[in-house]
Amino acid sequence: EQSTSWFERSGMAAGMSGLPFLLRGCGSRLRASGAASPKRHLGSLPRGKRHAVQSENGAIARNRSYFREGLKGIGGSCRYFMHTTKNGSRVPVDFYDTTIQRYAEQPVNRVSIERMLSAGSDITPERLVVIAQHVQRELCIRLARRLLDLETLPFIVVENPHILRVYDFYKSSFNRLVAFPKVVNINQDKQFVAMLKSLVQEGVQVVPLLARGVYEASLRVSSQRLNCNAFLSDMIMSRISRRVIAEQYIALHDARPGYTGVICRELSPLKVLERVAPEAQQVCMRTYGVAPEYTVEGDLDITVSYLPTHLEYILFELLKNAMRAVAERHKTQAQLPPIRFLLARGPSDISIRISDRGGGVPASFSHSIFDFGFSTVDREGYDWDHSPGGLGQLDRNVIDTSPMAGLGFGLPVSRLYAQYFGGDVTLHSMEGYGCDVYVRLDHVG
Repeated sequence: EQSTSWFERSGMAAGMSGLPFLLRGCGSRLRASGAASPKRHLGSLPRGKRHAVQSENGAIARNRSYFREGLKGIGGSCRYFMHTTKNGSRVPVDFYDTTIQRYAEQPVNRVSIERMLSAGSDITPERLVVIAQHVQRELCIRLARRLLDLETLPFIVVENPHILRVYDFYKSSFNRLVAFPKVVNINQDKQFVAMLKSLVQEGVQVVPLLARGVYEASLRVSSQRLNCNAFLSDMIMSRISRRVIAEQYIALHDARPGYTGVICRELSPLKVLERVAPEAQQVCMRTYGVAPEYTVEGDLDITVSYLPTHLEYILFELLKNAMRAVAERHKTQAQLPPIRFLLARGPSDISIRISDRGGGVPASFSHSIFDFGFSTVDREGYDWDHSPGGLGQLDRNVIDTSPMAGLGFGLPVSRLYAQYFGGDVTLHSMEGYGCDVYVRLDHVG
């Protein structure tokens, strides 16, 4: 009976977590069998079906250690279980609730800079109310999809306390957004803005938590088996979209010259580079005691309609990689070879080439450099508690706490930022000499 129970046949006992979806499955199975609860009304069932339900009840009881807190009252109603949140409070979870699944099944609207510029023009109070309704729906759908992704992770990942913190934050954010009344006037709009600001600020540490949780799980199970790249790509791309949607809506309430929300209509890549290069040099200097200079050539006057925070993050991370390679390869030389930038504009895109003489990437690493968690740095002593979390926000806190390398997220996240609006990041290595990294941005405006 134990070896053939639905619980073990489905692989849940060994492979899945004790999060609400598991109990939803338990409840639906028992309801399909005709039982309202594990021990009630068994006498009204046919003998064979009664035996099946009793076997499943036994399997659930024997395997309840796989649930994070287990069922509340195993002998009574199987409808609720008690979930312990990150602050230690215990809350009842109704696993018959299909709210998350209903939202996750709805289609999402693609976000583009063109649409954001169009929707953000000629803002009026009435237009803000309409945008608020759209934002609330889109954020709920995107959060619901990520919650389902988290709920179906292997047990060895979901039991990790850092992944559980991410789940708790996403679930709390989803519940707050769903519970918020539909915005129909400007007063509600102001309240909605305040709530979104709080959610954006609270979510700053999500990526470091994901990185640490997946890294710790990968020490016990191979990354290939966990399929970390696909999972993290979906999680972080969705996070980028949610932050773009939320921050664009928030910024529309505070107009700035030259901006539509968070989009700079004439963003100069040269000026962005001039802002982030000294910060990257500061991080390099703090780590190695030296930092290479940089040169810029090409079309220095090009502009693009783009999000400054995205381009800042991309260039900052790529500069850190280039400076680290140069500093480590030429640390005994009196003068380090400079990092060279080339800016170019074509009919459909803008390209930025970053060239270094850091020795290139070994051929054995060439297929892994864009994998999440891949790093040539030993993370044995990595300071996870001070990992920068403000992806897309190059503020003083990020600069002061940013390590030179080690998290293994810089390259893949930079590429996701570029890909989100139709661009890309590619790397070409000449082993023994250096690397050329190309950033391509879709030309807008």
